[in-house]
Amino acid sequence: MSHPHLNSGFVGLSEAVGQFKTVRPLPRRHLLARGGASSVSRRLLLGTALVSLVFGGGCVDQDAAFRRAGGNAAPQEVGGSIIAHDSAGQRFVVLSAAGEGVKPTFVPWAHKAERTSLAGDGKRLLVMDQADRVLGAIDPAAGKAETWALPSEFTTLTPGPDGQFAVMWHADGGALATSLVNPSEVGLIDLTKPAADKDNPRVATITGLSRPPKRVQISPTIAAGDGSHRVVWVESVSMIGLADFGPGGVRTLVVPLTPPESEVGILPTKTVVSVQGATLHLYLIASNSNDVVHLSVAVGGDKLSTSIDQLASGKVPTDLILFGEGDKQRIATLNQASKEIAVLDPSTGAGTYVTLAHSANRFVTFKDEQQAPWALLWAEGGASPWLQLVALDRVEKKKGKAVDVLKAELAVREVIRLDGYFGLRHNSTVTGVSLLQPSTTKLTSFAGTGLVRGLRMRGDSLFIHGQFGATSRVSRIELSDLHGSSVAMSPGGDKMLEFGDAGVAITGQGLGGFRAAIFVSGDLTTKPIWLEGLFLTGLLDRKEDN
Repeated sequence: MSHPHLNSGFVGLSEAVGQFKTVRPLPRRHLLARGGASSVSRRLLLGTALVSLVFGGGCVDQDAAFRRAGGNAAPQEVGGSIIAHDSAGQRFVVLSAAGEGVKPTFVPWAHKAERTSLAGDGKRLLVMDQADRVLGAIDPAAGKAETWALPSEFTTLTPGPDGQFAVMWHADGGALATSLVNPSEVGLIDLTKPAADKDNPRVATITGLSRPPKRVQISPTIAAGDGSHRVVWVESVSMIGLADFGPGGVRTLVVPLTPPESEVGILPTKTVVSVQGATLHLYLIASNSNDVVHLSVAVGGDKLSTSIDQLASGKVPTDLILFGEGDKQRIATLNQASKEIAVLDPSTGAGTYVTLAHSANRFVTFKDEQQAPWALLWAEGGASPWLQLVALDRVEKKKGKAVDVLKAELAVREVIRLDGYFGLRHNSTVTGVSLLQPSTTKLTSFAGTGLVRGLRMRGDSLFIHGQFGATSRVSRIELSDLHGSSVAMSPGGDKMLEFGDAGVAITGQGLGGFRAAIFVSGDLTTKPIWLEGLFLTGLLDRKEDN
């Protein structure tokens, strides 16, 4: 859906989310359009902001609250619910939307929560107790936790991309002071199998990995003749460690990354992955190399088969992406020192190099209405206001003509992918955010948001979390007509989370560990529901006593 009013007039946000500025659009192109998500109802009332009334009335039992206070950690967003660990109560507190209010439930958890990470599908919270060697998956929708015993005191947890697997490992400098561990040890856990499965997790020691891991990742499922494989790769200085978890067991291998006739080892800074048949392809860039390292790993034979080569990318590549399919698959790199984009053919090593009008160091990719690949280029960190749109599949034929240039109002600190849009964060408390609509290449800048801490798209509305000193400002922009509203809150918070189907919550430090201001329906014209971790614990205790 396009929004014809995106560049007209004045945004009259209450409480000074005020004037916006526009940039003359480039000629309209057939880029990505927004989906047809339904608008959020604005007529739901949130009820009272008093915590005691939210949970059924009456006064807070202060003694019970203080007895159980101090354990509510900073909350996290999991599947539209908000979860906080209450160590004193040995449980996770789950806050979910219930009509116009908030429903509190809790999931028992008798362990510590030393490491937490969101599962790849966003539906469960993975929790690790290192000393007790326990991994848990908290499911807020089901109201339960699945736990698995671990064979080692792993210190780091990395979820797989699909929510089905996670890998545990020993990060450099992350070992427990009281433990003797093998840094070359990795553990792969299948989150779809119950704890009763004695073969889960599976552990491998990658013999020959002489340096501690810097990063560990999991491949997608690789289908081979003997069944499904998952490859864990360990990135370290000068080497890649491989652990192939297949139906017949675990196979390991170490691949050196030091280029021929060089004493400088490569430490990968970014990796992209492709699976073709029974072969995993890894493409890596490093800050001390002007090449892309290509490592292929074939898992279908009696032993792991690998090959390694290098593609000439350009001077100081800072980012890379993979696009296309089959023999049309290509690698694109941004080369900061030579101020160019390179499109490389991994099958031949040939490259097309295009000098950019403005330096850029980051990509973000998307597809247009015809599913053609595009990339948005920018200079991360607030160094430049210039943006560049690249039709990736046209670079090899049209070279520089495949690049369009547009300028934001201010230097761009960060680009955030939204639903059919890109949000641009600026280092400004006056003009904190701009919105780029790829389907029209229009840029709209908004003033009065404060220093932007977060952007969230909910339905047809954009929510902005801004900061003015100790005060937070929550703003909502209706994308259909740019009508907006905002509310200032003091004390403020440091994070904005999604809540339920339409709401948002601002969270920060408070009594008992955290504070949350929740707009259940997303309507900022009504008062939020305020919750303190301290009083939340007391109220849950009171409900249990009854």
